Amino acid sequence: ESIDELLLVQGVTPALLYGEDANRNGLLDPNENDGDQSPPLDNADGVLDHGWVAFLTAHSREANRRADGRKKIYINNNLLTDLFDELEEEFGIEAAKFVVAYRINGPVDQPPPTTTETSDKASEEAAKKKDAEEAIKKLVESITKNVLTKSGTVTRGGIDLSGGGKTTIKTIWELIDSRAAARVDGIDTILNNGEEWTAEDPSAMQTLLPKLMDALTTSEEDYIDGRINLNQARPEILKGLPGMDEELWNKIILAQKVDASGQPDPDTIQRHNTAGWLLAEGLVDKWKMRELDPYLTARGSVFRAQVFGFFDGGGPVTRLEVMVDSTKNPPRVTFQRDLNNLGHGYARGQLLPVTK
Repeated sequence: ESIDELLLVQGVTPALLYGEDANRNGLLDPNENDGDQSPPLDNADGVLDHGWVAFLTAHSREANRRADGRKKIYINNNLLTDLFDELEEEFGIEAAKFVVAYRINGPVDQPPPTTTETSDKASEEAAKKKDAEEAIKKLVESITKNVLTKSGTVTRGGIDLSGGGKTTIKTIWELIDSRAAARVDGIDTILNNGEEWTAEDPSAMQTLLPKLMDALTTSEEDYIDGRINLNQARPEILKGLPGMDEELWNKIILAQKVDASGQPDPDTIQRHNTAGWLLAEGLVDKWKMRELDPYLTARGSVFRAQVFGFFDGGGPVTRLEVMVDSTKNPPRVTFQRDLNNLGHGYARGQLLPVTK
């Protein structure tokens, strides 16, 4: 439940976990930059060593719902009639035909050969669920047989859906710049979603991606655990991701722009509101995006904060650390810790709002 539980592991010390930041304020204080003159021990190099806590967390989660709280469209729904109807209502009939054709027959275009095992690792969880999915498919097929039309088929958009979906979509990026084959009104047809779901036009991608990522999901779970926010991740974290090379993580770090005050740049935040900015800005191609997607995100639903209670005129100060999980409504505090034993951590002037 807490990263501090690592201290129960033999050999893990507070110095390893928290580095030189003895009071955990994230700032290099004088006593943290004076060697062995005063606690904590430090190397006096003018750079704060934050310790392992800068790289590790026990709380990483994203709500698997739309921004307004509604359920997303589950694109691996085995009831293809329901999937088609939901997609048609939101994205139009061409998008609905393309997605169900993909689910029925898979993609026409195959990824280039690769020497990495990233794709296998990314699909490991899906493989574990294979038996359960097969059982669900058989159940759906049984239900479908009981609602067939007189001709023995269930159709939408001229496509026979009675065979069910044989392809599981592992990432929404499989649908970008992709094609699927299907018999439409008895004619063999290659389907895509025209110029809408394409990476050819970066500006169009910037408009499409937020809507697409907000509306669609490959999982029925209420939340997604453990993905890395590439807009905030440190180089050491990006280096450890499968499929990530030095050139790419360097470009990502350089793209994490800040303004003149050292704060995140609002324009960059707006452009980077989905992990798809990697593709839209030309850092990766569609195949690499599919490979990295299981590990990356541009958002999160768990927030950590330090909370201070004090009077403007002086007196005692109370300092707490809290973790807030907003995957539920209303959000809930999942972790709380008293930090008073570490001192105030900040001067009173740093805590007061700036007056103009």
